[in-house]
Amino acid sequence: LVQDGVRVALGTDVAGGYSPSMWDAMRRAIETDRIVGHGKPDHVNMTLGEVLHLATAAGARALRLPVGTFAVGQEFDAQLVDPSRGGMLRVRPEETEEDILTKSMRLADDRHIAGVWVQGRKVKG
Repeated sequence: LVQDGVRVALGTDVAGGYSPSMWDAMRRAIETDRIVGHGKPDHVNMTLGEVLHLATAAGARALRLPVGTFAVGQEFDAQLVDPSRGGMLRVRPEETEEDILTKSMRLADDRHIAGVWVQGRKVKG
């Protein structure tokens, strides 16, 4: 859809799915993209950066909210991910930002959320 110019965003809804986690939504988007593209030589898989964009800036744009990026004038909505909180998510000093994003997209879950900010106000952690 994205390649065809359709405006797409990711979101969650407690009543509309099995998980309210944006981490799960991003993982499902990656899996779905791979399945839809399987066997199609012209299909270009979405990058993790594109999926993160769909879950942040694209979602904010779809809802006409001043969030989703760290640009001046945007409200600060963010999650602080702490890999030391258990599970398989571990970060090594030699890893690049892309490596860390890849691991986070594949392995992060609610236990890794050390802090949450909504409209610049800390609401968790």
